[in-house]
Amino acid sequence: ANNLLLAETDEQRRDMQERLEMYAQKFKKNIKKSQPLIQSNEGKRLMAELEVEFDKFALQQQELTKAVLAGEMVTSRATIDEMRRNMQPASDNIDTLLHKLARMKESNGREFYKESGVIYADTRNEMLLIISLSIIIGLTLGYIIARLISTPLERLKQAAEQIAAGNTEVSVDVNRHDELGQLAQSFNTMTAQLRVSIG
Repeated sequence: ANNLLLAETDEQRRDMQERLEMYAQKFKKNIKKSQPLIQSNEGKRLMAELEVEFDKFALQQQELTKAVLAGEMVTSRATIDEMRRNMQPASDNIDTLLHKLARMKESNGREFYKESGVIYADTRNEMLLIISLSIIIGLTLGYIIARLISTPLERLKQAAEQIAAGNTEVSVDVNRHDELGQLAQSFNTMTAQLRVSIG
C-alpha cells in the first residue's frame, strides 16, 4: 500500500494495484494448495483462520487501493491513514498465524524425524536378526551336510586302514544311493576281489 501511495502517476498506481491483486491471488492459491497437506485438527483450524484473516485483509486492501486510485488521498489523508490502521490487526493476525503454522511444521518435522529414527532402528534390528538367523541356519545346514559326507568317508577310511593292516574280511555298509554309496559299493567289490586273489 505504501508503494501505491508513493506512485506518481495513475499508470504506476494501476500497475501497483495489479501486482497487489496478483500477490493476493497467489497467496490464496498457496493456502488452497497447502490445506490438503495439513493433517492435524489444530493445523486445519489455523489454516481456516488464516484464510478468514487474509480475506479480511484483502478486502481492506482493496478498499484502500480504490480510495487511492480515486484520488481520495489528496482530499482525505486522514481517511486513508485510518484505513491503513484498520488493516494492521488483520496483518498482525496473518503474521501470527503464519508463525504458528511454521512452528507446527517444525514440531511435526521433529516428530517425524524421531519416528523415522525409531523405524530405522526397528528395521535395522530386524535385519540383524534375519542375518543372524540366516547365518545360524547356514552353519547348521553346513554342519549337517558335512556330517552326511564325512561320516561315510570316515567309515571308508577305517575300512581301508583295516585292509592295509591285513584284514580282508572288512566291508562297508551301503545304505545310500548317491556317489558315496557307489564309492562304498566299489570298495566292497574291491575288497571281495582282494579276498579271492589272496585266497
